[in-house]
Amino acid sequence: MEQKEIEKQRLIGKQLMIVDLIHEENDKASRTGFSFVSRDKLGKWARMEKDEIAKIIDTCSYMDDFTMQCDAARDIAYNLDGSVGSNAYLFYLSTYRRFWYLTLTYLDKGSFDDYCSKNAQKNYDEYMKKHQEYPVDEGVANADLFKTVLEHYVRWFVNCFKNALEDGYDWDVVTRMARIEISQERFQILEQI
Repeated sequence: MEQKEIEKQRLIGKQLMIVDLIHEENDKASRTGFSFVSRDKLGKWARMEKDEIAKIIDTCSYMDDFTMQCDAARDIAYNLDGSVGSNAYLFYLSTYRRFWYLTLTYLDKGSFDDYCSKNAQKNYDEYMKKHQEYPVDEGVANADLFKTVLEHYVRWFVNCFKNALEDGYDWDVVTRMARIEISQERFQILEQI
């Protein structure tokens, strides 16, 4: 193996370690409210510059599944026809929380229509049962709208993923940032949606 390739693999290993630590600390902080790991400590452990650590933290932030779901829900709530009502953001976020993994790992362009026609009403019913105090119009039980919402999330995910790759991160690092195992072949399918 060439020296350049060895250095690249070491960098990828460091980035994977930092990403794992960031996720672990975020999980711990969400449970306990505390995190004792600073950017300085991360930099010392990985022997990386502060700006490299900051870039990894920022990328992990926008690649986080919940962050992507919140951002995609906000985007579609403000850019889609307002017929859903004032609780649209919560409805879209709830939809993404329930269907994000399945959508990214199993559905393709051919199965979207069938899946959406079978699950649009179920999604609406589950939302209304869980969030009775934040009702949405029954029109959101429409399969076409459900498909539009899921496709929007896929496009949002693909754009975030591409941005991380364009920032120079390796495929394995980006999938670890997103906390999802996804092959390059599967990603190409998502790009077509």
